[in-house]
Amino acid sequence: MKKLIIFPDIHGRKFWKEPFETFKNNEDYGFIFLGDYIDAYKFENISENDAIDNFKEILDNCINHPRTTMLVGNHDIHYLPPLDEEYGCRRYDKYKKEIQKLFLNNIDKFRVCHIEKIGDTRYVFSHAGFLKSWIEQASYGLKNLSITLDNVNDLLYSEDGLFALSMYGYERGARSRFAVGSCVWADIQEHLGIYDRFEKNIYQIFAHNQAFPYFDDFTQYYICEDFAMLDAQKPFVLDLENGKLSEL
Repeated sequence: MKKLIIFPDIHGRKFWKEPFETFKNNEDYGFIFLGDYIDAYKFENISENDAIDNFKEILDNCINHPRTTMLVGNHDIHYLPPLDEEYGCRRYDKYKKEIQKLFLNNIDKFRVCHIEKIGDTRYVFSHAGFLKSWIEQASYGLKNLSITLDNVNDLLYSEDGLFALSMYGYERGARSRFAVGSCVWADIQEHLGIYDRFEKNIYQIFAHNQAFPYFDDFTQYYICEDFAMLDAQKPFVLDLENGKLSEL
């Protein structure tokens, strides 16, 4: 595999289909979904049924594809018990049990984080990006797990882990200014803080922040020396030989 095609937030959109069909049998290409498969935005006029059918199509095509990774987002974990009874983000409550079953029946296929190493740099993929302060806060609150980038996928398999993933920060509505978001909830404003930058050999790629305040529309993205925020309703590609990231 030489190139990795990246699909940011889906939310019922079908921009993933053409690239997947084009490159699915090409061993030079792999695919990674950054999460948030359903819960479409009302202004995009994607019906609940269409969004769910789109998710089922993604599962049918991708869940067993040998070069595809599927990450979870905040709109995904909040269908998992016990978070499905908690306040989180908008949900298709009418279809909650059906969607929950889709996730639970395939939970071993989903990941919180994916890492590719290119040269001396680790390219870390997640839905919303990792904050050092969240790792510290969540690790302190968990009984049996000290969170690292290498074991964070284990959080999907315990209640404590899921509650750690459900943490969101002040920028996303938490009352405390000291609250920070998890790797499925972190806001880009949190990533812009100097304290939460990782060491130089870590480069983060995430989504989750559609049209954050610096943008004029919903198709823009933000790339800097420490991370790339790609929530732009379009696919991207990472060259796994030289680390070049661009629109597909």
